[in-house]
Amino acid sequence: MQNIDVMAWLVLRIVYAWMFLYPIPGLLKDWQTTVAGTSLLFPWFSNLFAIFSVAGMFVGSLSILLGFYAQIGGLILCLFSLGGAVVHYKLSKIAETATIKSTLSAEDVSTVNQLKTLLQVGHVTSAQKNIPLAAVGFFFFIMSAGPLSITSKILF
Repeated sequence: MQNIDVMAWLVLRIVYAWMFLYPIPGLLKDWQTTVAGTSLLFPWFSNLFAIFSVAGMFVGSLSILLGFYAQIGGLILCLFSLGGAVVHYKLSKIAETATIKSTLSAEDVSTVNQLKTLLQVGHVTSAQKNIPLAAVGFFFFIMSAGPLSITSKILF
């Protein structure tokens, strides 16, 4: 394999792993919100599923980054991303249907309506972002992590 191919694999692994590693401190810091978001997908045992989700983000990211059982990590992150898309679409609907109290001034109502629109659009684009992230996870599930991996393909 040429050096440029190795570099491309490593960049993909690093960036993909980073997409899941960087939000973990924030998810842990605001655990109540993490569980609330998880409850949109898993209304029962939300706290337990939130723990599994954050752990899956961490383990899946490291497995791809290091090339250690990366096919399993790819599957974990693929499924996580698909679940994330569903959660963001649900949050978009919540933003769209939120009502505004009539005690606000006309100017404040206008500002809140703009914020609702931005919130809805933000969640739709986050949901859409999760589809290619799921596809890349599926890619790692099929292909493993490529060169300089600790383990080679274990499936297929």
